[in-house]
Amino acid sequence: VDEIVALGKAKFVSNRIKPVYFTSIILVLFSIFLVGFLIPIDCFQVAIPILQGSIIYGFPQWNENISISPPCNLYTVYQTMLNQEGYLKVLELILKRIQSLYTFTRQYYSTIHNLILSSYNILYIIALIGFFFSKKFTTEFRFFCVTSVFFLTMVTGFTHDEWNARFQVPILVFVIFYAAVGLDLILIRLSKLKGTSVQ
Repeated sequence: VDEIVALGKAKFVSNRIKPVYFTSIILVLFSIFLVGFLIPIDCFQVAIPILQGSIIYGFPQWNENISISPPCNLYTVYQTMLNQEGYLKVLELILKRIQSLYTFTRQYYSTIHNLILSSYNILYIIALIGFFFSKKFTTEFRFFCVTSVFFLTMVTGFTHDEWNARFQVPILVFVIFYAAVGLDLILIRLSKLKGTSVQ
């Protein structure tokens, strides 16, 4: 009886902790993101490329002769962008940066190079299989992974991507991790269909 009561208490405490856990992560990430909008940034090296609508740094999409007066931060940059370009155009730019972040190909790479890089997109499919179908991980761990990837995505979305996709590397840590889990699930499933076992 004592063991049952203790187990019931543990589950009660766990259910009480979960909402606090989720809320605290969201608040911490939101606070970091908010502070990031107020941190001073270099007007020439950082602010102007963003104002020029650069999806990838060094490749301006809008007015190349645009200027901004210090002090510069993301808040003043986006305030200027929204006044000059409008909400829809700025939203479109953010979405294109996110697309660039998750795309392995680049317009300045050769066709063969891009074809080879395109094959890596299968990692996303296998990672999704691992994320949604694996039962090895707790809800808290999944939530941590999703919020981390979302935060990293938004940082690039509000600034710019790099020509060599180096901002993709922190996200690929999660992608490759879940892709490995997904591949394991696929191999186990195939082994069961063939009547063999995977060591």
